[in-house]
Amino acid sequence: MKRLQIMLDDDLYAELARRSNAEGRSKAAIVRDSLRQTIPPLPPLEEDPIWGMVGIDDGEPVADVDAYLVDLIAAKKSRTGRS
Repeated sequence: MKRLQIMLDDDLYAELARRSNAEGRSKAAIVRDSLRQTIPPLPPLEEDPIWGMVGIDDGEPVADVDAYLVDLIAAKKSRTGRS
């Protein structure tokens, strides 16, 4: 867990304090729950399309990066039968 310091408008802070007292929970717990509802979690790394490129490069310099990537994608599609 990381520490974060934020500035709140007076009315928002007052509502946070009221809710904290009413629910018997810390202000931090309420803020964390609110953020979890607002900001979706990142998907697993393995679901990121760029993950498929991990480890396929031999480390040699490439003159035309675009052509190299197109070739890599085409090779992967032919291996997996995707079009």
